[in-house]
Amino acid sequence: MELVKSGAVCIAYETVTAPDGSLPLLAPMSEVAGRMSVQVAGAYLEKPRGGMGLLLGGVPGVALVVIGAGVVDANAIQMAVGMGARVTVLDRNVDRLFDLIERKYSGNS
Repeated sequence: MELVKSGAVCIAYETVTAPDGSLPLLAPMSEVAGRMSVQVAGAYLEKPRGGMGLLLGGVPGVALVVIGAGVVDANAIQMAVGMGARVTVLDRNVDRLFDLIERKYSGNS
């Protein structure tokens, strides 16, 4: 409330829009969020934090399901696969799913 009263001009980073309609400040923040999500999820799977004592990567029977194939999701997938996790991706946009497959097999990250 005090901020509004002050008359300050405030801009939320995630709303800054480029002339082409893209969100240039949101994309890097989303990349970080996706990469951190796997790290945080792994920490909460630890027994001392109330988890089941599972490792995300390299253990048979442990799978990660990612719902969505956007910027955050693609970075989470990249980190999880890098850890050796078995990852299943669900998204309604088939083109986006193909983009993820193409990125993986073309060597681009």
